[in-house]
Amino acid sequence: MAQNEKDENERITIKEVFGKWFGLFLVLISAAVVYLLIINLDDIFSGFMFMLSVLKPVIYGAIIAYLLNPLTKMYYRLLLKGYEKKGKSPSDKTVRIMESMTIVFALLTGVLIIAILCWLVIPQLITTVISLIETVPSQANDYYNYITDIEMSEWAPHNNLMGIYFDNGSCYKKAQTVTAFAIAVWVFFRQ
Repeated sequence: MAQNEKDENERITIKEVFGKWFGLFLVLISAAVVYLLIINLDDIFSGFMFMLSVLKPVIYGAIIAYLLNPLTKMYYRLLLKGYEKKGKSPSDKTVRIMESMTIVFALLTGVLIIAILCWLVIPQLITTVISLIETVPSQANDYYNYITDIEMSEWAPHNNLMGIYFDNGSCYKKAQTVTAFAIAVWVFFRQ
């Protein structure tokens, strides 16, 4: 009898084994999943971007509907008040027409707001771009002078600034290239 009790105490139940190894199993599976996610991150990101491009019109529509909903409600209340002043209650067909009209009014108001904002912002944007185009040549000239001043200083032959070696006139070639590029950009935007 003592042997039987000893055997029962030494038995390991499935629940104990399962509980003991289940945590380790979850950690290993989680590590494998994280590893696979990291390995396939580009594919996951491209899939996410594809889904976003597909859902973009829906998201834009939801945002526009959310923004125009208060206007729609306001226009509906105004039309309903105007109709009720006559002492009539609107029929179902009239309610549908009023709802359609409020949506059109709200969309027109939204387009009008966007047009007014563009009318206010675009002239300032044009002024900023023109002033930028006018200052690019002087900035390119200042950069050219800065590079040539560095080459003429005493410490320049002993140092390597941005990978430019200052012997045999290579600094002049780099400065001329940068200046030519800046002038080309200026001419491109000037036209």
